Amino acid sequence: MSATQVRYLICTVPRSGSNFLCDSISQTEQLGMRAMSRRRYERLKSLAMENFQRVNWTEKDPLHLLESAFAKSATANGVMGFKVMWSHLRRTLEVSARRGSDGNVTIADLEKRLAENTRFIWLRRRDRERQAISLTKAMQSNAWRSSDEQEFQGQYVYDFPGIAWRLNEIRSQEAAWQAFFERHSSEALTLYYEDYLTDLEGTVRRIGDWLGVSCEYAVQGSSEYQRQSSSLNDEWLRRYRRDSSGMMRAAGAIAAAGASKDWWASYLHRLRSKI
Repeated sequence: MSATQVRYLICTVPRSGSNFLCDSISQTEQLGMRAMSRRRYERLKSLAMENFQRVNWTEKDPLHLLESAFAKSATANGVMGFKVMWSHLRRTLEVSARRGSDGNVTIADLEKRLAENTRFIWLRRRDRERQAISLTKAMQSNAWRSSDEQEFQGQYVYDFPGIAWRLNEIRSQEAAWQAFFERHSSEALTLYYEDYLTDLEGTVRRIGDWLGVSCEYAVQGSSEYQRQSSSLNDEWLRRYRRDSSGMMRAAGAIAAAGASKDWWASYLHRLRSKI
């Protein structure tokens, strides 16, 4: 496979360390991942957040949003790649199928077209509890990178329902990615946050080898994307596990009394509006 034929997606969910990895990939200048303003790498996010209001739907190809995003991410050697969250990809495909065609194209059709000529890198995190805690803190502070967190002057507030809900959302989106790969028999390169933290250079080289693109990479000093975990995360993890254990004991008592076994999902649903 020549470099001009290579295009890929970093498939992930929030707080997987994806900005840190994408920033390192971008620095090679050989593996796509060309940054947008402020070194952002999610090319579908702003479109989805704005409900696609600025999109020109006169384009004949219903996949033109994705094709455009790939083209804008390309490095000089023709390699294209950017990162995407499941929720943003799904929303893009839904809207593209409805508005970007004559009504005779389905989401399944667009998924199949995407999978036929795209490679996938599945970026995950083993410790999902810490991931949910990180996401809860980021949403409280709006600090999505370490340089932003240094400017945060507020106070973090432990939020058991919020952490539990976001943990459920992370699991749901991960399951959606897995189902997507299985639907299209796509063999994704699976990477874990905990692994590349200890071998960033090796991870970037592994990505290049997997794509069939030769590249050199060495860590280039400090980055605005750094690990944001702190002693507060450790404290919240201890509290979350304690509270979760208490809730599970209560669940046993409720089930023994004959209540619905779906109480936990119902409980989180009722609390969602408070988060």
